[in-house]
Amino acid sequence: MHAFLVVGTARALVVQATLALRAHVDAECGVIVAKGTKVMRFSSLWSRYIEMDFNGEDDEKFVALVNRMAAHCPGLLIVPADCDGTRLTNRVRERLTAGLVPTPNTATLNRFDDKWSFYQFCVEAGLNAPLSWLIDSKEGLDFQRVAASLGSPFVVKPLHEQGSKGVRVIRSEAACVRLVRDETYQHAPLIVQRFIRGSDLGLNLLAIDGTIRAAAVQRRLQPQDEVAPIQFIHNDYLLDCAHQIARASAYTGIMNIDARMDEATGTIYLLESNPRVWRSMAASVWCGLNFMAELIEPDKSAGSMRTITDGYADTFHHPFFRPRLFYHAFSDSSDRGRLARLMLRDPCTLGSSAMAQWRKHFARPPDMLEREANGQETPTAH
Repeated sequence: MHAFLVVGTARALVVQATLALRAHVDAECGVIVAKGTKVMRFSSLWSRYIEMDFNGEDDEKFVALVNRMAAHCPGLLIVPADCDGTRLTNRVRERLTAGLVPTPNTATLNRFDDKWSFYQFCVEAGLNAPLSWLIDSKEGLDFQRVAASLGSPFVVKPLHEQGSKGVRVIRSEAACVRLVRDETYQHAPLIVQRFIRGSDLGLNLLAIDGTIRAAAVQRRLQPQDEVAPIQFIHNDYLLDCAHQIARASAYTGIMNIDARMDEATGTIYLLESNPRVWRSMAASVWCGLNFMAELIEPDKSAGSMRTITDGYADTFHHPFFRPRLFYHAFSDSSDRGRLARLMLRDPCTLGSSAMAQWRKHFARPPDMLEREANGQETPTAH
């Protein structure tokens, strides 16, 4: 009997992990999420919803709860959806009686969940990465000095945030001064990175002990915002990067890597890594590669690498916004049909789809408006 317990603080990633799991197998799913995410209790994707602290205060409670659930369901498998979920399970994994999907150890997780550490890794491995600096805080920004070395515009990012939070494209000394004086911007330390004008790409991978078991390269169609359809493509350089990264780090688990192709030279640069579920995981499920299915049954892909090199999909597949999906919801018995039916029944998925559409048309944040006004690309959340 299959049963899963999805663990994480990022709501979107918990939803993506659960959708992929339940599209693969009809199973009971529970979730353990951060406190203050009560809206998720209304989702039809899980039968049990629990809130906990992920910073260590509730570790004993987590162990007791998981072991009690495992006693009633011997096949229970823990699935961390994000870095907080992986850190929590790693702290107590020796005391858990439930199974755990392949995940990176804490040292490896920290290496890839840090933008500066990932940049250093790329430099050491000989992989393309934009020239970058590390600064203690925004007060260390000197526009003239940075622009002389990295060029203008340049990008400022926090080391550990996700979903493009805190990312700023600085194109003038005035914009730099505004950022330094902005009391609401309290991220530190920061990575300052050369801006690559071009199109975004994503590399998704699953590795076991340094060997790639599944990989896919994706790009969003223009305008490359969060509701733009995703296209899967073949790219030799990024697939080679997947193998190099996995081998050099002996990586185990899933990972998403943000990349960008320079529009002038065609060179592909690796921007940052996300050692966790990504926000568009359902798109690869739709196109025939379910990373969660590969993750929970890693022995099935031993000795081979699963991949997809074509196909189009949406991050948000809710049939109310994509009416053509009603056909799959009512007549398709594959993972694709199960995914459509799951979304059709789930109010949280409907809400996420509606909010994405609203943000696209009505809620451009100020820094996004500035980038668009100057013909600069908007970072895509993964």
